[in-house]
Amino acid sequence: MKYLVLVSSILASFSSWAVTTSNYESWSLLCNDSSVCTLSQLVAKDKKATKVLLGVNVDYSYSKNFPVLIIKLPKNTLTKNGVGVKIDDFAPLQVPFSGCDGKTCQSIIKIDSELLDQMNNGRTMLVAFQKSENQQVTLPISLAGFDEAYKQLTSRVKR
Repeated sequence: MKYLVLVSSILASFSSWAVTTSNYESWSLLCNDSSVCTLSQLVAKDKKATKVLLGVNVDYSYSKNFPVLIIKLPKNTLTKNGVGVKIDDFAPLQVPFSGCDGKTCQSIIKIDSELLDQMNNGRTMLVAFQKSENQQVTLPISLAGFDEAYKQLTSRVKR
């Protein structure tokens, strides 16, 4: 099954605000009129993004001192084994889910200097999760343009 990598143009948390969007290859930088910004990328089954399988955001929503990687997966995801994240040939990370709501399950990862370096210099981040006891799904996130998008994100963070 082939998946289409899309750049997100709308985030639920930004829905009531005027949003400006800047695109950097595979990533979008979304900022509301209060200068709250996030980097975003979606992986969907279709061009209209009606069947989104994976949403990835990078922002400073938890602290102005460090960025976080927020991975959002379908609500029917099996959560007990967490999420696997692997960038190119670097060692994989296994992280727990932070929680689920009526629409998605998410994992929030503090981005340390090592992970940030991998994302800035990498090509592809693979995200693996279990859809059921017998089915693992691995989806690609392109890192093309991440380095420039991240520079723009950090330049807009109010510290």
